[in-house]
Amino acid sequence: MGCSSTVTEWGRVMEQWMLLIVAASAITVGIDASKLGAGKYKLGGMADTSPITWALGVFFLWIVVLPVYLIYRPRLAAASAQAAEGPMKRCAVCDQTYPAEYDRCPVCAKTAA
Repeated sequence: MGCSSTVTEWGRVMEQWMLLIVAASAITVGIDASKLGAGKYKLGGMADTSPITWALGVFFLWIVVLPVYLIYRPRLAAASAQAAEGPMKRCAVCDQTYPAEYDRCPVCAKTAA
């Protein structure tokens, strides 16, 4: 009889730890998705999901949505980095990219066409 109550108590402790892990994961995903600008870029599919939707999805379907977010995260990071650089031009001579506000290519110094 004493062993049964210990197992039940241990089960409650494990439930609490699991809830804490899931909640922390959901909060972390929500913050990360917000920093990456999830939902702002037209990437197609689930990558267009808003940060709050990612967070709620992780909280309620942790075992499914967390791996999906981790799969889509590199696409979000790439889109975020590209948006931070601003519009770019490609030099017709040396084929290098440079910011659109430049009048000349910084590599070969040719004037933009």
